[in-house]
Amino acid sequence: MNKQCKSKGKPVKMADIFLSKFRKLTRAEADIITYMLDNTRYNVYVGNQKQLSDRFGVSRQTVNGALQKAASLDILCKLNNYEYLFNPKLVVSTTGSKHDALVEKYEIAKAGKTSIKALKAQAAKKYEEASKMLDAVSKLLDEAENLENKIEELQKQ
Repeated sequence: MNKQCKSKGKPVKMADIFLSKFRKLTRAEADIITYMLDNTRYNVYVGNQKQLSDRFGVSRQTVNGALQKAASLDILCKLNNYEYLFNPKLVVSTTGSKHDALVEKYEIAKAGKTSIKALKAQAAKKYEEASKMLDAVSKLLDEAENLENKIEELQKQ
């Protein structure tokens, strides 16, 4: 990792930032996260907590705690029950536009929006709600126009 950032005017290697976060893990947590890192593809680890607990001979609560702690340290985030995305700003597996896409995916996942399908479903629901509101407003406008016409007729009489 040659990437650097500035901290208080001094260049800091991204590896140093990652290691400072990694040192906050217990030995068991570090073993789990290291295994996951060793088995990633494009920063994504595919597997579930039961598989990890079986592999390390620990409870699922221990694995869950390790994953939550790593997430709180901004090392990884959960995409779904079987996928975990390592922070591409700390763990660089690709460069250029692919890296930018991973960074964007990580930021979206961190915000709790884990999939494009979920975002599309949410957008479709909002569109449907907006369409219903527009129909209701359209009906009200038609009724208002009808009332105006009736008032005009009554005024002419």
